[in-house]
Amino acid sequence: LCTLPSRTFGHDGRRAITVSGDGTARIWDPHSGHELLVLRPESPAEKEEFRHIEFSQDGQLAATRHGDGRVRIWDASTGKEISVLGESGRRVWRTIFSPDGKRIAVETRPIGEIWDIATGKLLLRDLRGELKAFSPDGERIAAVDGNSVHVWDTLTGKEILTLEGHQERVVTALFSPDGRRLATASHDRTARIWDATAGQELHRLRGHQSVVYDVRFSPDGRSLV
Repeated sequence: LCTLPSRTFGHDGRRAITVSGDGTARIWDPHSGHELLVLRPESPAEKEEFRHIEFSQDGQLAATRHGDGRVRIWDASTGKEISVLGESGRRVWRTIFSPDGKRIAVETRPIGEIWDIATGKLLLRDLRGELKAFSPDGERIAAVDGNSVHVWDTLTGKEILTLEGHQERVVTALFSPDGRRLATASHDRTARIWDATAGQELHRLRGHQSVVYDVRFSPDGRSLV
């Protein structure tokens, strides 16, 4: 079994997903241990190793990354394969569902892409940086590139903001629940809070003596951890 990300449980905690090198992913009832569904590529010849999987925010969809570089979207209730995104022969580092579950961001490095899930159509590409998070309304996405953070418009592909100020590589970036702020964490031992509209640095959080790997807003957006 492969290492699983944070959204390997359904939004209500009633399902869990595992991925394997045997060419399947499986959805389980974590309370009884019963297997609910087996996810297999529709083509019997495509027994490609599953590398990573996550649920959409509403738990209705699941995305799997495969050893051949493609991404598959599944109906998490029926196990039906909805679409196959991208071509084989590349490496996919990350997938992020949009908040409404209609699109998915795919990070292939050095570029990022955004796909329409229902049609399997590529909507945007050439988004520079390591893709980290959609804004709550899905209209922006934050990407890390060295010491900087880029904020992209997910409808036009235009860069809206470049956040600069960290002295060493940025590890992650995350929007607040209301989308008005953006938090970053860095190798420079700080976390920073930014105005997500103007790009202005609002607060610099100091105190750690080593790399700050992650940063999270509380659900109400009033606290940071």
